[in-house]
Amino acid sequence: MENEVCIGESRRELLSPLPDVESVVITEFNDDVLPSWRLSISEFQLPKQTHPSFHPLLCLNPTRRRQGKVADYYKKQERLLEGFNEMESINETGFFPGSLTEDEMKQLAKSERLAINISNAANVVLFLAKIYASVESRSLAVIASTLDSLLDLLSGFILWFTSHAMRKPNQYYYPIGKKRMQPVGIIVFASVMATLGLQILLESARDLVTKTGPKMNHTQEMWMIGIMVSVTVVKFCLMIYCRRFKNEIVRAYAQDHFFDVVTNSIGLATAVLAVRFFWWIDPTGAIIIALYTISTWARTVIENVWSLIGRTAPPEFLAKLTYLIWNHNEEIKHIDTVRAYTFGTHYFAEVDIVLPEDMLLNQAHNIGETLQEKLEQLPDVERAFVHIDFEFTHRPEHKAKIALYTISTWARTVIENVWSLIGRTAPPEFLAKLTYLIWNHNEEIKHIDTVRAYTFGTHYFAEVDIVLPEDMLLNQAHNIGETLQEKLEQLPDVERAFVHIDFEFTHQPEHKAKV
Repeated sequence: MENEVCIGESRRELLSPLPDVESVVITEFNDDVLPSWRLSISEFQLPKQTHPSFHPLLCLNPTRRRQGKVADYYKKQERLLEGFNEMESINETGFFPGSLTEDEMKQLAKSERLAINISNAANVVLFLAKIYASVESRSLAVIASTLDSLLDLLSGFILWFTSHAMRKPNQYYYPIGKKRMQPVGIIVFASVMATLGLQILLESARDLVTKTGPKMNHTQEMWMIGIMVSVTVVKFCLMIYCRRFKNEIVRAYAQDHFFDVVTNSIGLATAVLAVRFFWWIDPTGAIIIALYTISTWARTVIENVWSLIGRTAPPEFLAKLTYLIWNHNEEIKHIDTVRAYTFGTHYFAEVDIVLPEDMLLNQAHNIGETLQEKLEQLPDVERAFVHIDFEFTHRPEHKAKIALYTISTWARTVIENVWSLIGRTAPPEFLAKLTYLIWNHNEEIKHIDTVRAYTFGTHYFAEVDIVLPEDMLLNQAHNIGETLQEKLEQLPDVERAFVHIDFEFTHQPEHKAKV
Protein backbone atom coordinates (compact mmCIF):
# COMPACT_ATOMS: atom_id res chain seq x y z
CA MET A 1 0.00 0.00 0.00
CA GLU A 2 1.08 3.59 -0.56
CA ASN A 3 1.06 4.69 3.07
CA GLU A 4 2.83 1.66 4.56
CA VAL A 5 6.47 0.62 4.80
CA CYS A 6 7.15 -3.12 4.85
CA ILE A 7 10.06 -4.26 7.05
CA GLY A 8 10.55 -8.02 6.95
CA GLU A 9 7.28 -9.69 7.83
CA SER A 10 6.01 -6.86 10.03
CA ARG A 11 3.94 -3.90 8.98
CA ARG A 12 4.64 -0.33 9.95
CA GLU A 13 1.60 1.88 9.39
CA LEU A 14 1.85 5.63 8.89
CA LEU A 15 4.36 6.04 11.74
CA SER A 16 7.96 7.10 11.40
CA PRO A 17 10.93 7.70 13.73
CA LEU A 18 11.36 11.08 15.36
CA PRO A 19 13.87 13.28 13.54
CA ASP A 20 15.87 13.96 16.73
CA VAL A 21 16.35 10.28 17.59
CA GLU A 22 19.70 8.78 16.62
CA SER A 23 18.48 6.23 14.18
CA VAL A 24 18.61 5.47 10.53
CA VAL A 25 15.86 6.91 8.38
CA ILE A 26 13.65 4.24 6.86
CA THR A 27 12.65 4.50 3.27
CA GLU A 28 10.58 2.37 1.03
CA PHE A 29 13.72 1.53 -0.93
CA ASN A 30 15.71 0.02 1.94
CA ASP A 31 14.09 -2.89 3.75
CA ASP A 32 17.27 -4.02 5.55
CA VAL A 33 17.45 -1.14 8.07
CA LEU A 34 15.65 -1.52 11.40
CA PRO A 35 13.28 1.25 12.46
CA SER A 36 13.58 3.38 15.57
CA TRP A 37 11.98 1.99 18.71
CA ARG A 38 9.86 5.13 18.95
CA LEU A 39 6.65 5.91 17.14
CA SER A 40 6.19 9.24 15.40
CA ILE A 41 3.44 11.08 13.56
CA SER A 42 5.76 13.56 11.86
CA GLU A 43 5.30 11.97 8.42
CA PHE A 44 1.62 11.17 8.82
CA GLN A 45 -0.52 13.37 6.60
CA LEU A 46 -4.25 13.32 6.08
CA PRO A 47 -5.58 13.86 2.56
CA LYS A 48 -5.75 17.55 1.67
CA GLN A 49 -9.11 17.14 -0.03
CA THR A 50 -11.88 17.06 2.56
CA HIS A 51 -15.56 16.43 2.23
CA PRO A 52 -18.31 18.57 3.72
CA SER A 53 -20.07 17.02 6.70
CA PHE A 54 -23.76 16.20 6.39
CA HIS A 55 -26.14 14.83 8.96
CA PRO A 56 -27.49 11.48 7.71
CA LEU A 57 -31.07 12.34 8.68
CA LEU A 58 -31.02 15.66 6.87
CA CYS A 59 -29.64 14.45 3.59
CA LEU A 60 -31.53 11.96 1.41
CA ASN A 61 -28.80 11.69 -1.21
CA PRO A 62 -26.84 8.43 -0.57
CA THR A 63 -23.68 9.90 -2.09
CA ARG A 64 -23.81 12.92 0.18
CA ARG A 65 -24.40 10.69 3.18
CA ARG A 66 -21.29 8.65 2.33
CA GLN A 67 -19.29 11.85 1.92
CA GLY A 68 -20.51 13.01 5.32
CA LYS A 69 -19.40 9.76 6.93
CA VAL A 70 -15.98 10.05 5.29
CA ALA A 71 -15.65 13.62 6.56
CA ASP A 72 -16.60 12.54 10.08
CA TYR A 73 -14.01 9.76 9.89
CA TYR A 74 -11.22 12.18 8.99
CA LYS A 75 -12.29 14.57 11.73
CA LYS A 76 -11.88 11.72 14.21
CA GLN A 77 -8.44 11.00 12.76
CA GLU A 78 -7.47 14.65 13.18
CA ARG A 79 -8.57 14.61 16.81
CA LEU A 80 -6.59 11.40 17.33
CA LEU A 81 -3.47 13.01 15.86
CA GLU A 82 -3.96 16.00 18.15
CA GLY A 83 -4.05 13.55 21.05
CA PHE A 84 -0.83 11.91 19.84
CA ASN A 85 0.80 15.35 19.72
CA GLU A 86 -0.20 15.90 23.35
CA MET A 87 1.33 12.55 24.30
CA GLU A 88 4.49 13.52 22.43
CA SER A 89 4.69 16.73 24.45
CA ILE A 90 4.47 14.74 27.69
CA ASN A 91 7.32 12.46 26.58
CA GLU A 92 9.49 15.41 25.56
CA THR A 93 8.79 17.87 28.39
CA GLY A 94 7.41 15.65 31.14
CA PHE A 95 4.30 17.84 31.49
CA PHE A 96 0.86 17.81 29.93
CA PRO A 97 0.52 20.80 27.56
CA GLY A 98 -1.67 23.53 28.99
CA SER A 99 -1.74 22.07 32.51
CA LEU A 100 -2.51 24.58 35.26
CA THR A 101 -0.07 25.61 37.97
CA GLU A 102 -1.02 25.23 41.62
CA ASP A 103 -1.87 28.94 41.91
CA GLU A 104 -4.00 28.78 38.76
CA MET A 105 -5.85 25.75 40.12
CA LYS A 106 -6.57 27.60 43.39
CA GLN A 107 -7.86 30.60 41.45
CA LEU A 108 -10.05 28.35 39.31
CA ALA A 109 -11.48 26.65 42.40
CA LYS A 110 -12.22 30.07 43.88
CA SER A 111 -14.05 31.10 40.70
CA GLU A 112 -16.06 27.86 40.73
CA ARG A 113 -17.13 28.46 44.33
CA LEU A 114 -18.18 32.00 43.38
CA ALA A 115 -20.33 30.64 40.53
CA ILE A 116 -22.03 28.20 42.93
CA ASN A 117 -22.67 30.91 45.54
CA ILE A 118 -24.08 33.34 42.96
CA SER A 119 -26.38 30.63 41.61
CA ASN A 120 -27.67 29.79 45.08
CA ALA A 121 -28.28 33.44 45.98
CA ALA A 122 -30.08 34.04 42.68
CA ASN A 123 -32.26 30.96 43.24
CA VAL A 124 -33.43 32.33 46.61
CA VAL A 125 -34.34 35.77 45.24
CA LEU A 126 -36.01 34.42 42.10
CA PHE A 127 -37.98 31.86 44.10
CA LEU A 128 -39.52 34.63 46.24
CA ALA A 129 -40.39 36.63 43.11
CA LYS A 130 -42.04 33.61 41.47
CA ILE A 131 -44.11 32.90 44.60
CA TYR A 132 -45.67 36.34 44.15
CA ALA A 133 -46.25 35.69 40.43
CA SER A 134 -47.92 32.34 41.24
CA VAL A 135 -50.24 33.89 43.83
CA GLU A 136 -51.26 36.67 41.45
CA SER A 137 -51.75 34.52 38.35
CA ARG A 138 -52.91 31.18 39.84
CA SER A 139 -51.55 29.64 36.63
CA LEU A 140 -50.62 25.98 36.90
CA ALA A 141 -47.73 26.46 34.46
CA VAL A 142 -46.35 29.34 36.54
CA ILE A 143 -46.86 27.33 39.73
CA ALA A 144 -44.95 24.45 38.10
CA SER A 145 -42.11 26.83 37.35
CA THR A 146 -42.21 28.06 40.97
CA LEU A 147 -42.06 24.52 42.35
CA ASP A 148 -39.08 24.01 40.07
CA SER A 149 -37.38 26.97 41.79
CA LEU A 150 -38.15 25.43 45.18
CA LEU A 151 -36.38 22.27 44.11
CA ASP A 152 -33.56 24.43 42.75
CA LEU A 153 -32.92 25.50 46.34
CA LEU A 154 -32.99 21.91 47.56
CA SER A 155 -30.80 20.61 44.76
CA GLY A 156 -28.53 23.63 45.13
CA PHE A 157 -27.97 22.65 48.74
CA ILE A 158 -27.15 19.10 47.60
CA LEU A 159 -24.57 20.33 45.07
CA TRP A 160 -23.15 22.90 47.51
CA PHE A 161 -22.73 20.19 50.15
CA THR A 162 -21.05 17.94 47.58
CA SER A 163 -18.63 20.69 46.52
CA HIS A 164 -17.94 21.60 50.16
CA ALA A 165 -17.22 17.98 51.09
CA MET A 166 -14.83 17.53 48.16
CA ARG A 167 -12.72 20.49 49.33
CA LYS A 168 -11.89 18.71 52.60
CA PRO A 169 -9.73 15.69 51.76
CA ASN A 170 -9.29 12.92 54.30
CA GLN A 171 -6.73 10.34 53.27
CA TYR A 172 -7.78 7.98 56.05
CA TYR A 173 -11.49 7.79 55.21
CA TYR A 174 -11.20 8.60 51.48
CA PRO A 175 -7.70 7.50 50.41
CA ILE A 176 -8.21 8.33 46.71
CA GLY A 177 -10.11 11.59 47.21
CA LYS A 178 -13.80 12.47 46.96
CA LYS A 179 -14.27 13.12 43.26
CA ARG A 180 -16.96 10.42 43.08
CA MET A 181 -19.14 12.74 45.15
CA GLN A 182 -19.72 14.77 41.98
CA PRO A 183 -21.74 12.17 40.03
CA VAL A 184 -23.44 10.90 43.20
CA GLY A 185 -24.60 14.42 44.08
CA ILE A 186 -25.78 15.03 40.53
CA ILE A 187 -27.75 11.75 40.52
CA VAL A 188 -29.55 12.78 43.72
CA PHE A 189 -30.16 16.23 42.21
CA ALA A 190 -31.54 14.81 38.97
CA SER A 191 -33.75 12.30 40.78
CA VAL A 192 -35.41 15.09 42.77
CA MET A 193 -35.99 17.12 39.60
CA ALA A 194 -37.54 14.15 37.78
CA THR A 195 -39.85 13.55 40.77
CA LEU A 196 -41.05 17.14 40.49
CA GLY A 197 -41.88 16.59 36.83
CA LEU A 198 -44.00 13.55 37.64
CA GLN A 199 -45.96 15.50 40.29
CA ILE A 200 -46.66 18.36 37.88
CA LEU A 201 -47.76 15.87 35.22
CA LEU A 202 -50.37 14.37 37.56
CA GLU A 203 -51.63 17.79 38.68
CA SER A 204 -51.97 19.01 35.10
CA ALA A 205 -53.94 15.92 34.12
CA ARG A 206 -56.31 16.59 37.03
CA ASP A 207 -56.89 20.19 35.86
CA LEU A 208 -57.63 19.01 32.33
CA VAL A 209 -60.25 16.63 33.68
CA THR A 210 -61.87 19.30 35.90
CA LYS A 211 -61.52 21.98 33.17
CA THR A 212 -59.77 24.44 35.47
CA GLY A 213 -57.82 27.36 34.01
CA PRO A 214 -56.13 30.55 35.30
CA LYS A 215 -58.08 33.79 35.81
CA MET A 216 -56.46 37.20 36.33
CA ASN A 217 -57.05 40.88 35.58
CA HIS A 218 -54.83 43.11 33.44
CA THR A 219 -52.72 44.36 36.38
CA GLN A 220 -52.04 40.85 37.64
CA GLU A 221 -51.14 39.77 34.13
CA MET A 222 -48.62 42.60 33.76
CA TRP A 223 -47.03 41.76 37.11
CA MET A 224 -46.75 38.12 36.14
CA ILE A 225 -45.20 38.94 32.76
CA GLY A 226 -42.69 41.35 34.30
CA ILE A 227 -41.57 38.90 36.98
CA MET A 228 -41.32 35.90 34.67
CA VAL A 229 -39.41 37.83 32.00
CA SER A 230 -36.96 39.16 34.61
CA VAL A 231 -36.44 35.68 36.05
CA THR A 232 -35.82 34.25 32.58
CA VAL A 233 -33.24 36.93 31.71
CA VAL A 234 -31.35 36.41 34.98
CA LYS A 235 -31.34 32.64 34.51
CA PHE A 236 -30.06 33.01 30.94
CA CYS A 237 -27.13 35.16 32.13
CA LEU A 238 -26.30 32.65 34.88
CA MET A 239 -26.40 29.83 32.32
CA ILE A 240 -23.82 31.61 30.14
CA TYR A 241 -21.64 32.31 33.18
CA CYS A 242 -21.67 28.75 34.56
CA ARG A 243 -20.99 27.15 31.17
CA ARG A 244 -17.51 28.71 31.21
CA PHE A 245 -16.37 26.13 33.77
CA LYS A 246 -15.46 22.46 33.33
CA ASN A 247 -16.32 21.43 36.88
CA GLU A 248 -19.17 18.92 36.75
CA ILE A 249 -21.07 20.52 39.63
CA VAL A 250 -20.92 24.01 38.13
CA ARG A 251 -22.00 22.59 34.77
CA ALA A 252 -24.94 20.94 36.55
CA TYR A 253 -25.94 24.43 37.68
CA ALA A 254 -25.59 25.61 34.07
CA GLN A 255 -27.89 22.81 32.93
CA ASP A 256 -30.39 23.75 35.63
CA HIS A 257 -30.31 27.42 34.56
CA PHE A 258 -30.91 26.41 30.94
CA PHE A 259 -33.78 24.21 32.07
CA ASP A 260 -35.28 27.19 33.95
CA VAL A 261 -35.03 29.38 30.85
CA VAL A 262 -37.04 26.81 28.89
CA THR A 263 -39.65 26.17 31.59
CA ASN A 264 -40.10 29.86 32.43
CA SER A 265 -40.60 30.72 28.76
CA ILE A 266 -43.15 27.92 28.27
CA GLY A 267 -44.91 28.76 31.54
CA LEU A 268 -45.20 32.45 30.69
CA ALA A 269 -46.40 31.83 27.14
CA THR A 270 -49.02 29.24 28.09
CA ALA A 271 -50.33 31.29 31.03
CA VAL A 272 -50.87 34.38 28.86
CA LEU A 273 -52.45 32.37 26.04
CA ALA A 274 -54.75 30.58 28.49
CA VAL A 275 -56.04 33.89 29.89
CA ARG A 276 -56.58 35.46 26.49
CA PHE A 277 -57.73 32.46 24.43
CA PHE A 278 -58.37 28.91 25.72
CA TRP A 279 -58.22 27.67 29.35
CA TRP A 280 -56.72 24.28 28.41
CA ILE A 281 -53.49 25.85 27.11
CA ASP A 282 -52.25 26.37 30.69
CA PRO A 283 -52.39 22.72 31.90
CA THR A 284 -51.12 21.62 28.49
CA GLY A 285 -48.07 23.86 28.95
CA ALA A 286 -47.56 22.41 32.43
CA ILE A 287 -47.62 18.90 30.95
CA ILE A 288 -44.98 19.94 28.38
CA ILE A 289 -42.82 21.30 31.21
CA ALA A 290 -43.27 18.08 33.19
CA LEU A 291 -42.34 15.82 30.27
CA TYR A 292 -39.30 17.97 29.50
CA THR A 293 -38.27 17.82 33.18
CA ILE A 294 -38.54 14.04 33.36
CA SER A 295 -36.72 13.35 30.07
CA THR A 296 -33.90 15.84 30.71
CA TRP A 297 -33.02 14.68 34.18
CA ALA A 298 -33.53 11.01 33.35
CA ARG A 299 -30.77 11.37 30.75
CA THR A 300 -28.59 13.07 33.36
CA VAL A 301 -29.10 10.17 35.78
CA ILE A 302 -28.21 7.61 33.11
CA GLU A 303 -25.03 9.48 32.09
CA ASN A 304 -23.77 9.71 35.66
CA VAL A 305 -24.68 6.11 36.44
CA TRP A 306 -22.47 5.04 33.50
CA SER A 307 -19.62 7.02 35.05
CA LEU A 308 -19.91 5.10 38.33
CA ILE A 309 -20.13 1.51 37.13
CA GLY A 310 -16.70 1.19 35.51
CA ARG A 311 -17.48 1.63 31.81
CA THR A 312 -14.52 1.43 29.42
CA ALA A 313 -12.91 4.50 27.90
CA PRO A 314 -13.44 5.13 24.16
CA PRO A 315 -10.96 3.51 21.71
CA GLU A 316 -9.42 6.89 20.82
CA PHE A 317 -8.44 7.47 24.45
CA LEU A 318 -6.92 3.98 24.73
CA ALA A 319 -4.96 4.64 21.52
CA LYS A 320 -3.52 7.82 23.08
CA LEU A 321 -2.44 5.89 26.15
CA THR A 322 -0.84 3.19 24.01
CA TYR A 323 1.13 5.80 22.06
CA LEU A 324 2.37 7.40 25.28
CA ILE A 325 3.35 4.06 26.80
CA TRP A 326 5.29 2.77 23.80
CA ASN A 327 7.33 5.96 23.50
CA HIS A 328 8.11 6.06 27.22
CA ASN A 329 11.23 3.89 27.30
CA GLU A 330 13.29 1.84 24.89
CA GLU A 331 13.36 -1.14 27.27
CA ILE A 332 9.61 -1.74 26.90
CA LYS A 333 9.45 -4.85 24.70
CA HIS A 334 5.69 -5.38 24.61
CA ILE A 335 2.51 -3.71 25.80
CA ASP A 336 0.40 -6.50 27.22
CA THR A 337 -2.67 -4.56 28.38
CA VAL A 338 -4.00 -1.01 28.18
CA ARG A 339 -7.24 -0.62 30.09
CA ALA A 340 -9.13 2.46 31.28
CA TYR A 341 -12.55 2.59 32.89
CA THR A 342 -14.70 5.16 34.64
CA PHE A 343 -14.55 5.64 38.38
CA GLY A 344 -16.57 8.80 38.85
CA THR A 345 -15.85 11.62 36.42
CA HIS A 346 -12.34 10.38 35.57
CA TYR A 347 -10.66 7.16 34.51
CA PHE A 348 -8.68 4.49 36.27
CA ALA A 349 -5.92 3.27 33.94
CA GLU A 350 -4.32 -0.18 34.12
CA VAL A 351 -1.22 -0.88 32.06
CA ASP A 352 0.82 -4.08 31.74
CA ILE A 353 4.25 -3.66 30.13
CA VAL A 354 6.91 -6.28 29.40
CA LEU A 355 10.58 -5.61 30.28
CA PRO A 356 13.65 -7.89 29.99
CA GLU A 357 13.44 -10.65 32.61
CA ASP A 358 17.10 -10.20 33.62
CA MET A 359 16.63 -6.48 34.38
CA LEU A 360 17.28 -5.48 37.99
CA LEU A 361 14.30 -4.50 40.10
CA ASN A 362 15.46 -0.93 40.73
CA GLN A 363 15.74 -0.25 36.98
CA ALA A 364 12.36 -1.82 36.22
CA HIS A 365 10.73 0.09 39.07
CA ASN A 366 12.02 3.44 37.82
CA ILE A 367 10.62 2.78 34.34
CA GLY A 368 7.23 1.82 35.74
CA GLU A 369 7.04 4.66 38.25
CA THR A 370 7.90 7.39 35.74
CA LEU A 371 5.32 5.95 33.33
CA GLN A 372 2.70 6.02 36.08
CA GLU A 373 3.51 9.68 36.80
CA LYS A 374 3.07 10.55 33.11
CA LEU A 375 -0.28 8.77 32.92
CA GLU A 376 -1.58 10.53 36.03
CA GLN A 377 -0.72 13.91 34.50
CA LEU A 378 -3.45 13.38 31.92
CA PRO A 379 -6.51 15.42 32.97
CA ASP A 380 -8.88 12.49 32.37
CA VAL A 381 -6.86 9.97 34.43
CA GLU A 382 -7.40 9.98 38.17
CA ARG A 383 -5.25 6.98 39.01
CA ALA A 384 -2.86 4.79 37.00
CA PHE A 385 -1.50 1.35 37.83
CA VAL A 386 1.53 0.09 35.91
CA HIS A 387 2.16 -3.65 36.15
CA ILE A 388 5.65 -4.76 35.13
CA ASP A 389 6.01 -8.22 33.63
CA PHE A 390 8.76 -10.17 31.85
CA GLU A 391 6.52 -12.19 29.46
CA PHE A 392 3.10 -11.84 27.86
CA THR A 393 1.95 -15.40 27.19
CA HIS A 394 0.07 -15.79 30.47
CA ARG A 395 -3.57 -15.50 31.39
CA PRO A 396 -5.09 -12.10 32.29
CA GLU A 397 -3.73 -10.63 35.52
CA HIS A 398 -7.19 -9.90 36.93
CA LYS A 399 -10.49 -11.74 36.80
CA ALA A 400 -13.75 -9.83 37.02
CA LYS A 401 -15.98 -10.96 39.85
CA ILE A 402 -19.68 -11.47 39.30
CA ALA A 403 -21.79 -10.08 42.13
CA LEU A 404 -24.81 -12.13 43.18
CA TYR A 405 -27.49 -9.67 44.25
CA THR A 406 -30.34 -10.62 46.56
CA ILE A 407 -33.42 -8.80 47.76
CA SER A 408 -31.50 -7.66 50.83
CA THR A 409 -28.97 -5.90 48.60
CA TRP A 410 -31.64 -3.66 47.13
CA ALA A 411 -33.18 -3.12 50.57
CA ARG A 412 -30.09 -1.38 51.94
CA THR A 413 -30.40 2.30 52.70
CA VAL A 414 -29.45 5.01 50.24
CA ILE A 415 -26.67 6.26 52.51
CA GLU A 416 -24.97 2.85 52.61
CA ASN A 417 -25.01 2.63 48.83
CA VAL A 418 -23.67 6.16 48.47
CA TRP A 419 -20.73 5.32 50.74
CA SER A 420 -19.99 2.29 48.57
CA LEU A 421 -19.71 4.49 45.47
CA ILE A 422 -17.44 7.31 46.59
CA GLY A 423 -14.31 5.32 47.50
CA ARG A 424 -14.50 5.14 51.29
CA THR A 425 -11.69 3.28 53.05
CA ALA A 426 -12.08 -0.25 54.36
CA PRO A 427 -12.32 -0.74 58.16
CA PRO A 428 -9.03 -1.13 60.10
CA GLU A 429 -9.75 -4.81 60.82
CA PHE A 430 -9.87 -5.57 57.11
CA LEU A 431 -6.61 -3.68 56.45
CA ALA A 432 -5.00 -5.62 59.31
CA LYS A 433 -6.03 -8.90 57.67
CA LEU A 434 -4.46 -7.77 54.39
CA THR A 435 -1.25 -6.73 56.15
CA TYR A 436 -0.99 -10.12 57.88
CA LEU A 437 -1.48 -11.93 54.56
CA ILE A 438 1.09 -9.76 52.77
CA TRP A 439 3.83 -10.07 55.39
CA ASN A 440 3.55 -13.86 55.50
CA HIS A 441 3.52 -14.17 51.71
CA ASN A 442 7.27 -14.36 51.03
CA GLU A 443 10.45 -13.98 53.07
CA GLU A 444 11.96 -11.65 50.44
CA ILE A 445 9.47 -8.91 51.39
CA LYS A 446 11.60 -6.50 53.45
CA HIS A 447 8.98 -3.83 54.14
CA ILE A 448 5.29 -3.16 53.56
CA ASP A 449 5.10 0.44 52.40
CA THR A 450 1.34 0.82 51.85
CA VAL A 451 -1.81 -1.21 52.40
CA ARG A 452 -4.87 0.57 51.09
CA ALA A 453 -8.41 -0.65 50.32
CA TYR A 454 -11.43 1.43 49.31
CA THR A 455 -14.94 0.77 48.11
CA PHE A 456 -15.76 0.34 44.43
CA GLY A 457 -19.39 -0.64 44.52
CA THR A 458 -20.03 -3.61 46.80
CA HIS A 459 -16.38 -4.74 46.92
CA TYR A 460 -12.96 -3.24 47.58
CA PHE A 461 -10.07 -2.17 45.41
CA ALA A 462 -6.81 -3.04 47.20
CA GLU A 463 -3.49 -1.23 46.63
CA VAL A 464 -0.34 -2.71 48.13
CA ASP A 465 3.25 -1.42 47.99
CA ILE A 466 5.93 -3.93 49.01
CA VAL A 467 9.72 -3.52 49.18
CA LEU A 468 12.02 -6.20 47.72
CA PRO A 469 15.84 -6.26 47.37
CA GLU A 470 16.92 -3.79 44.68
CA ASP A 471 19.35 -6.29 43.09
CA MET A 472 16.62 -8.89 42.60
CA LEU A 473 15.90 -9.85 38.99
CA LEU A 474 12.63 -8.71 37.48
CA ASN A 475 11.28 -12.23 36.86
CA GLN A 476 11.74 -13.14 40.53
CA ALA A 477 10.16 -9.91 41.76
CA HIS A 478 7.27 -10.30 39.33
CA ASN A 479 6.48 -13.82 40.52
CA ILE A 480 6.33 -12.64 44.14
CA GLY A 481 4.03 -9.74 43.23
CA GLU A 482 1.78 -11.79 40.94
CA THR A 483 1.20 -14.60 43.43
CA LEU A 484 0.44 -12.02 46.14
CA GLN A 485 -2.08 -10.34 43.84
CA GLU A 486 -3.77 -13.69 43.18
CA LYS A 487 -4.03 -14.33 46.93
CA LEU A 488 -5.57 -10.92 47.56
CA GLU A 489 -8.13 -11.33 44.78
CA GLN A 490 -9.21 -14.67 46.27
CA LEU A 491 -10.64 -12.76 49.23
CA PRO A 492 -14.43 -12.46 48.78
CA ASP A 493 -14.44 -8.72 49.58
CA VAL A 494 -11.66 -7.79 47.13
CA GLU A 495 -12.68 -7.17 43.53
CA ARG A 496 -9.30 -6.02 42.25
CA ALA A 497 -5.81 -5.90 43.75
CA PHE A 498 -2.81 -3.90 42.56
CA VAL A 499 0.62 -4.87 43.90
CA HIS A 500 3.33 -2.26 43.44
CA ILE A 501 6.88 -3.58 43.82
CA ASP A 502 9.50 -1.14 45.09
CA PHE A 503 13.10 -1.35 46.29
CA GLU A 504 12.95 1.42 48.93
CA PHE A 505 10.28 3.08 51.08
CA THR A 506 11.61 6.57 51.85
CA HIS A 507 9.94 8.25 48.86
CA GLN A 508 6.80 10.35 48.35
CA PRO A 509 3.44 8.53 47.99
CA GLU A 510 3.06 6.71 44.67
CA HIS A 511 -0.28 8.34 43.88
CA LYS A 512 -1.71 11.79 44.54
CA ALA A 513 -5.46 12.20 44.90
CA LYS A 514 -6.81 14.75 42.43
CA VAL A 515 -8.95 17.50 43.95
